[in-house]
Amino acid sequence: MYFKGDPDDMFSAMTPMSQEEMVECYWAGVDENPSSLADLYVDFHDFIHDFLFMEFASRLGASVFLFRRIAAASEEHLAQLSRAKESGSRRIRGWEYECDMMVDEDMYAVKDVETIGYGAVTVAAVAALEALAEDLITTDRPSGSSGLQQKFERLLPLLSLSSEGKTEVQAQVKKLANRRNSFAHSVTGHPWHTWRDPSKPPREKPIFDKESVSDTLFTVGRIAVVVDCHLDR
Repeated sequence: MYFKGDPDDMFSAMTPMSQEEMVECYWAGVDENPSSLADLYVDFHDFIHDFLFMEFASRLGASVFLFRRIAAASEEHLAQLSRAKESGSRRIRGWEYECDMMVDEDMYAVKDVETIGYGAVTVAAVAALEALAEDLITTDRPSGSSGLQQKFERLLPLLSLSSEGKTEVQAQVKKLANRRNSFAHSVTGHPWHTWRDPSKPPREKPIFDKESVSDTLFTVGRIAVVVDCHLDR
């Protein structure tokens, strides 16, 4: 929650900002307040009950920082390469076609780096949520190698949610787990076509672009807010 007061009166009462005002304030200072980068993605929720949630917000903010830097760098490089191709500044007489192909290869390389970077942001953001779940599980048994979905199976009974609410959380957690795992498979998998058991459904090709990463960040934030608001303390 953001607050506002009379700029001409330092002793004026502080009042909550509207949603529109908070969003406007966020974007106005987004490049100057890296510690507040997670605010938009948790709907300006105040994690004041537990240090663990504050640590989560810091980790989510780091993911947002990385996301913004990757997007900005990629857009800048692609714009430069696009201008070079349009102007022909990198062409050599008699080799125009080949020179344009080299520019295209550079653009492809930048886009490939962008995709890998967005995948890394996805992994980091989901890891922040998994670490939070790990810390909140009140049990004497360590979770061991259990994944995100398994941790939430143990965390959900601690939340005062309806069965429908818990089902929705499970669905969103599964989406995040699948998205993160698909990135891991795409990075470690073979670049060429390999034989797969025809009885198994084909693995969907992961999509890591600005829209999917933004959705991941918002989903991670929403789940954390639900946990904070319904955790039996």
